[in-house]
Amino acid sequence: MTLVALGCGTGVVSRLVLETSAVRERPAVVPAEPPPEPFPIGLCVRRADPRRPLVAALWSLTAS
Repeated sequence: MTLVALGCGTGVVSRLVLETSAVRERPAVVPAEPPPEPFPIGLCVRRADPRRPLVAALWSLTAS
């Protein structure tokens, strides 16, 4: 988001990322027709992090 806001390229982000970004007012939103297909994402954590409550909560959602 920051690089896009600085004019250094383009990006595809979720609405949540856009709405919570510190630079949310700077990028131009261009509607995509047709909208992009859903795609898988990956999550990585350090070996010790799954014991942290917030990471454990997020990790538990990945099982489905």
